[in-house]
Amino acid sequence: MYHFCYDDKWRVVGVWRGADTDPKELFIYHAAGVAGYGGSSYIDSVILRDRDNTDKWYNAADGTLETRHYYAQNWRADVSAIFDNAGAVIEWQKYSAYGVPFLLTHGDHNKDGVVNSADEDAFYEDYTVHGPRSKQRDPCHVKAEERRRPCHQP
Repeated sequence: MYHFCYDDKWRVVGVWRGADTDPKELFIYHAAGVAGYGGSSYIDSVILRDRDNTDKWYNAADGTLETRHYYAQNWRADVSAIFDNAGAVIEWQKYSAYGVPFLLTHGDHNKDGVVNSADEDAFYEDYTVHGPRSKQRDPCHVKAEERRRPCHQP
């Protein structure tokens, strides 16, 4: 049996197992606005989750919350990315025009929701041809027939 602890806005802030005195996980919510009461933020804006994961979920908590994940949300309050404590992306979601989420994996380099040969081509283009630090293609180094606008170099 699990016990869920709620705040005054009925958001889950903690989960305890049976008679445990330590939580299995804790949630912290965004509280923007006057005096931190959240008047300027969406009610369900989770910013982080701490979790005890040294043992199975059904075993007693050991008092240490080893895993911390940060939640990034878009302007509609959809969770769009989850990061670990070091800032590495754990999960990345994109949403269709109708709000249907699809997971973006590390292999989906062109971020179209499908891992296929186009991702290999995009990876090669970004990291081999243009270098690993290139964020976007430099129009001055693209073949003339691929250029959408003229290149003006000083």
